[in-house]
Amino acid sequence: MFTSYEFSSYKSIASNPLIHKSLKKASYYLEHYNIALQSHNKKQALLVPLLIAETIVSLKIPFSITQLAHLFNDKPDSLWIDYLHTLIYLTNHHNKQSLNISKLCFLHWLIKYNSSVKGSLGILRTQQNWIGPEGCGIEKAYFLPPSPEEVPSLVNKWISFFNTSTAYPLIQLALAYGQFLVIHPFMDGNGRIARLLIPWFLHQHKLLVKPIFCPSDYFSKHRKEYCKRLFDLSSDLAWIKWINFFLKAITSQAKRQTQLMNQLALLYQQLAKQLNGQISHSEIYQLLDFCFCQPIFKKAHFPFARELHILQKLGLLQQHKDSFLFIPVISYLKKITSKKFISRLSFKN
Repeated sequence: MFTSYEFSSYKSIASNPLIHKSLKKASYYLEHYNIALQSHNKKQALLVPLLIAETIVSLKIPFSITQLAHLFNDKPDSLWIDYLHTLIYLTNHHNKQSLNISKLCFLHWLIKYNSSVKGSLGILRTQQNWIGPEGCGIEKAYFLPPSPEEVPSLVNKWISFFNTSTAYPLIQLALAYGQFLVIHPFMDGNGRIARLLIPWFLHQHKLLVKPIFCPSDYFSKHRKEYCKRLFDLSSDLAWIKWINFFLKAITSQAKRQTQLMNQLALLYQQLAKQLNGQISHSEIYQLLDFCFCQPIFKKAHFPFARELHILQKLGLLQQHKDSFLFIPVISYLKKITSKKFISRLSFKN
């Protein structure tokens, strides 16, 4: 099996004309995104909506009020709430930690915490898995990962590679991401873990002030090329094409997230101005912080009961069954996530 560790010279990859141009753009826009992230670093209300959007796109959640209510109310769908909570956990507790096998398995445990299938929770796979059309057998697989006997050794080598400091960290990240999915170390959830490891890496290697980076929108929009590039990883040329694709994803999402974060900041300021004089000044920002972080809530969970009718009168709050919707953030999420989702690939043992 071809492995990314066979790339001995990052310099030769970076000097490739195709890669050089993409790397320069990705580095530039990631730096600008980091500046925006730094300016909003301590404002959780401007970060959580981005993580909610990432959850919606990453897990291909159909955008409906009923579906979204599961993310915030008493009986959440396990996949959705686990992934969102893992993103928030990573945002608040990462602290530029190096990765190890325990932390990798803990991430898998987090994203599968409420799963009804507990057997493989946070454990490297001990069976053969494969990727192919939904419901297919191994004979129709698009891709067959390494045997389970090889997984522990491959993961240990991969973690060492992931933690190494290099002169070209974005190339390193592209290689690490691709190689993780080649190894496919867990029975399921590998794609989710791989996407979580992007912000982990960027923060660990000091490219981002906070581990928030949401790649799913680009990967989803370019799903056909994304899958092709990954399934073709068997030669140097295929890896070059994958790295170029990955760097374009970093560029696109860094630009997009900078814009989205600035839009959120503007929305927050506009709402604060609108509420000025309607609600006591001391409560405006606490109320907005709550509504931005939890745009769907039940009355019993809302700590500003006296202001409920004011928000409804202003058209900022609407009731849906037993929940209340904070319309500005719900509308924002719908705008940035609405799309047609293609069917998933099937991951089988």
